[in-house]
Amino acid sequence: MSGANFTVYLYPEAHILPRRLRLLDAAARYTGRETAGWQREEETSGRPFFRQAPDVHFSISHSGAFWACALGASPVGLDIQQQISCDVSKLSRRFFHPRENSTLAAVEYALPAFFEIWTAKESFVKYTGEGILSGFDTFDITAPLPQGAQLRPLSAPPGYSMCLCAARVDEVTVIRL
Repeated sequence: MSGANFTVYLYPEAHILPRRLRLLDAAARYTGRETAGWQREEETSGRPFFRQAPDVHFSISHSGAFWACALGASPVGLDIQQQISCDVSKLSRRFFHPRENSTLAAVEYALPAFFEIWTAKESFVKYTGEGILSGFDTFDITAPLPQGAQLRPLSAPPGYSMCLCAARVDEVTVIRL
C-alpha cells in the first residue's frame, strides 16, 4: 500500500471485541498478517507503535458510541468526536488560534463547525506525536499546517466528526464494523 493511503476501522462501542483487542483485530484486517504476538508500545513522545511491525503505523480515537483506528504505511493521526452540546464560543476563545475562532464566530459558533476544527487539531497533534499539551492555540488549521501535513475530514456517523492527518493523504477507506 502507498504511504499516503490509509484505512480507518470504525467499531461501535457495543462491538463484541473488547477495546484491548480491537487494535490487533484492525491490524490483522489491514495487513492480512497474524498479529497475536504484537504489542502496542509508545515512543518517548507518546506516539504508539508496534515493535513487531515498524511498517504499520496507527492512531486510535474513541468518543461516545464509537472506537476508531487508522492504519497506514506512514505516520498518521486520527480523531473522532461526538458533537455534544457545549459552550462553543468559550472553548473556541480559550483553546483555538485567533483565526480559527474568527472562522467559528463567522458561522455563529455552530456546533458541527467547532467539532470539525477540534477533530482536525486533535488529528494533527496525534500525527506529530506532540499531543494536546503542546497548545491548540499555537497552530492554525485554516492555514497551511506546520511540517506540510494534510488533513482529511472523513465521513462519520450522524452527530460525530472525524478527521485524519498525515504527511500526505491520498485515499482513505473507512470500514464500519
